[in-house]
Amino acid sequence: MSTPQATPGKEPTRYMVPALEKGLNMLLLFGQHRGELSFTQVCQRTGMPKASAYRTVQTLEQMRFLSRNNASGAYSLGISILRLGFDYLSSMDIVQIGQPIIQRLRDTTSYSAHLCVLDGRDVVYVARASAVGELAAGVGVGTRLPAHCTAIGRVLLMTLPPQELSALYPESAFSLTSEQGPKTPQDLIALLDGDNARGHAISESFYQPGVSAVAYPLRDRDGNVLASISVMVPRSVLPLDLKTSLSTQVETAAREIEGFLQAC
Repeated sequence: MSTPQATPGKEPTRYMVPALEKGLNMLLLFGQHRGELSFTQVCQRTGMPKASAYRTVQTLEQMRFLSRNNASGAYSLGISILRLGFDYLSSMDIVQIGQPIIQRLRDTTSYSAHLCVLDGRDVVYVARASAVGELAAGVGVGTRLPAHCTAIGRVLLMTLPPQELSALYPESAFSLTSEQGPKTPQDLIALLDGDNARGHAISESFYQPGVSAVAYPLRDRDGNVLASISVMVPRSVLPLDLKTSLSTQVETAAREIEGFLQAC
């Protein structure tokens, strides 16, 4: 794994701590892999000598940044990483602002409400207010889903310039999609054009069969999309009156959050 380079205005690389750099690079490796890695794979992918890699792995495991699978002997990210992530998410202004509003949206609609941000090609759920029932534990904070397959992801993508979308989705066809989801970037662009024209996105059994969603973007004072808000409904199809009602309620919540964001 390559060593991070110093950037203008920052301290020269001679002040970097090599052991800390190795540990952080190893955590980045596990984050990018999103799964278990054996010790041999860690050595191969980091390029670290076995002795150095072993000490780093042992240190991270003792501090619970890595967790060892006793059955396979492989490693994955541990609970300390999750705590760091949750601490970061809870410190975000949009979470602090949005949490009471999505809780109220949950109470008025009786459906689970969520806040998401875009990270590359994924949406990351940064706040939720769970409804009682089958969807209560459906999507937790920190969950990542493919943006192109979800309504809450599409509203994060719909205002991106064509060149940014092309860079984000350079392939000719998606290897991961849902039954009703877009099969190619061209399909996605057609969906995004419709979403942009409406100003929001609605999906009915689009990503998960039997689950529908209504999503709106959250914009800053310059009109840039910062995040998205949605309600998740345990229905394959939304009746027109429910679709209209939910759209109004989600939009109202989105405008309330935007009011705070744009005042900051």
